[in-house]
Amino acid sequence: MGSRQDTLEENQDLLLGKLSLTMLMMNLNVLNRNELKLLFDNDSDFNQVLKYPIIRKEDKDIDFIHNLFQENYCAKYLSTLAFEEIKKCITYAPEFEKIKPKWTNTIASIFNIIDESFPLFSNLLHFILESEPSLLVRFEYDKIDLDIRLSVFKTIMKDNNRYYQTFNFSELILFAGIKENPDVIKYILSNINSQDLKLTRDLIYFLRYADPQDPFKLKMDILETLKYTLSSDDFDDDIHEEALRCISTLNLNSIDLISWLFEFKPSFSKQNILSIVFKLITNL
Repeated sequence: MGSRQDTLEENQDLLLGKLSLTMLMMNLNVLNRNELKLLFDNDSDFNQVLKYPIIRKEDKDIDFIHNLFQENYCAKYLSTLAFEEIKKCITYAPEFEKIKPKWTNTIASIFNIIDESFPLFSNLLHFILESEPSLLVRFEYDKIDLDIRLSVFKTIMKDNNRYYQTFNFSELILFAGIKENPDVIKYILSNINSQDLKLTRDLIYFLRYADPQDPFKLKMDILETLKYTLSSDDFDDDIHEEALRCISTLNLNSIDLISWLFEFKPSFSKQNILSIVFKLITNL
């Protein structure tokens, strides 16, 4: 049997959940007290809502003190509904296939709330993968299978309009699983080429987030690719500099590498290589 505190919390979740869902559905940030009274014609519920500290009362208007509270209580309430009912709330009618942008944070909150073993989690995940997989980058991605994350990352990177540049780079590459999944690094290395210099520079930047403790062979694969870009005239100075920074970041250190850096490209300035070599020597 639940405690009185549990009952009070459940009642709060229910009242604020209904309120937040109604406001989001109606695209409202603020209600006046008369409108609130229409939602809660029971005096007890009406007065209780006004007592909650996360409800701000200014003159005759009420709202949540922050959008995060509104989205979180809405997510809690939605998570108690059937998937098809949730889908009708978060998508455009009459097809109910395209997700409304304003619901992204609420959907992310649902992902945070429900356990990945629940059918609702699976249904919601598969629906997003079919309709707008890039949304998953902004969710609690530890709950999502690494193969799915890599597949979404590939889809984003293959977009001809460079859609990947609209993301925070660290957020995107950590979502892809660069620290947990060796296939992410293999994919990046296989796509570094001189045909698309901007993409290549960004892919090398992503490599900075690889785990420095990765298996030796994988680190050597990275090093060989970076040495190739450094020694080839097909790549511009921006890519050469990014490759040098990546070598430094990942502690790809050896005496042979230091000697090679001094000899491979006379056109590089002493200042350009000096700090890199110092860091490599420090890490020996």
